[in-house]
Amino acid sequence: MVTAATSVVAVATVGVLAFVTPGYLVHRVFDTAALQRGVAMVLTRDFRVDAAAVACPGRVPVTSGLRFSCNALVGADQLPVPVRVLNSTGTYQVSRPF
Repeated sequence: MVTAATSVVAVATVGVLAFVTPGYLVHRVFDTAALQRGVAMVLTRDFRVDAAAVACPGRVPVTSGLRFSCNALVGADQLPVPVRVLNSTGTYQVSRPF
């Protein structure tokens, strides 16, 4: 009986550490559609760039310091748009397209 109880406690502890706090096995990724809308909004609002379409890679991890690029269709040109993840909560910084 003691061995079974110990096993249950051990499994519960591993489950909490892996999936809840601190979540060692949980890998957060950006919602691609929301990321594309956000990048397009920053381009329009902050940089006054009329981007017809924005395409970002899928399954971008929410990892502080990560840098990646989306592509924006500006006129007839496909331009890379640098993006940097600022923190583990999903705040990101969009830079002016090249």
